[in-house]
Amino acid sequence: MIAFKLTNNGQSVYGTREDGATVSYSIEAEEYKQWLLEGNIPEPEFTDAELLVNAKLAKTQELETVFQVASKLPVTVGTKTYNGGIESAQAIRDYIQLVSESGGTVFTIWDSSNVFSDYTLDQANTIKLAVASKVFEGELNLRLKKNAVNDATTITAINAVVF
Repeated sequence: MIAFKLTNNGQSVYGTREDGATVSYSIEAEEYKQWLLEGNIPEPEFTDAELLVNAKLAKTQELETVFQVASKLPVTVGTKTYNGGIESAQAIRDYIQLVSESGGTVFTIWDSSNVFSDYTLDQANTIKLAVASKVFEGELNLRLKKNAVNDATTITAINAVVF
């Protein structure tokens, strides 16, 4: 006896024989048609639990991708816009530390249009904190969204989570 499962959104089926072997069938196959005529109903390709796990994995990947893009968006401080992202925040932090340790008091930082401007330590730190805060805000949002996905018990609840 062969047990059939739907695949490819119900466009095809596969059968599992008693010996465990899997055989693909066209939905037009005579053996499958006969099986249906006997009152049998094919199982869905995935169980509800598998669909839920797959939806969670897909949504988590989607959130990660959106975060990667959003975390690198430019950050505006005052009237100037600076490159965003953790790399930018770290570069500004390292630059401030290097200039400070060498006794410097003027911090030349370029904006996203590659215009160089000189800043005081307080101004440079404000820029650094604005860029870093944007990244942190995105990371926090990502973690909250991932928790919502992990806690979801339905695909509808998973799909409702947006970044």
